[in-house]
Amino acid sequence: MADVHFSFNAPDRLLTACHLAAAHYREGGRLAVYCSDKRRLHAYNRLLWEYERGAFVPHLPAADPLAERTPIVLYDSPPPAEARIVLNLDDACVPEAQAYERILEVVGGGDAERERARRRWRDYQQAGHTIHRQDIANAE
Repeated sequence: MADVHFSFNAPDRLLTACHLAAAHYREGGRLAVYCSDKRRLHAYNRLLWEYERGAFVPHLPAADPLAERTPIVLYDSPPPAEARIVLNLDDACVPEAQAYERILEVVGGGDAERERARRRWRDYQQAGHTIHRQDIANAE
């Protein structure tokens, strides 16, 4: 079962996700970013290039031939189990969540986004995953 980490009250969900990806890269880790919504994933891809002046977070879409050698890989379908750590930007739970070691969930402050997060929380909990909660309202 996965450890699922929810970070609540992010001022901007995608921007906070950029900071998480950058932190994983700086620590030498690999990260799979999952979102079935291709427009949102494309927006996140663009934001990774420009979110912070001078920052470089190497990332590629999963379909790119160099993706397997890239620390941050963007998936619009479920990442392979060997990904281990998944940053979920989808509105639903990561499919086959039990295959991963850790799942990161970023939740913004909007009511609709919170409701979708509550649904994911319940689904992960019912599946037997360990859930952790962090309020990041003043962290950025």
